[in-house]
Amino acid sequence: MRHLSEKTTLEIRLLSLSTSQPHPLAEEPNIFIATKSLPLGIYGTNIEIAGDFLILFVTFEDGNENEDIFFLVRWKKGKSYCVSVPSLTESTFLHYSL
Repeated sequence: MRHLSEKTTLEIRLLSLSTSQPHPLAEEPNIFIATKSLPLGIYGTNIEIAGDFLILFVTFEDGNENEDIFFLVRWKKGKSYCVSVPSLTESTFLHYSL
């Protein structure tokens, strides 16, 4: 995560665990996820990998409110999709399967 003026950019960098180099199966090892206005902090994240998909659940914190965002990422192709559902909870995410 990096801060650009008044925005926070969230991206995923796909690396090989054995070499720490860009993952050989990823066409685009740096995948843009979202840009959010500050002041937001990441309260929590969960990541699951299911084949060609990476499932990312992020909770941003803004003062007293949390904003949950759910992303589906085609990690080999370098594409991300926001599939945000306001009523989705972390426990729902942990039991979700493709």
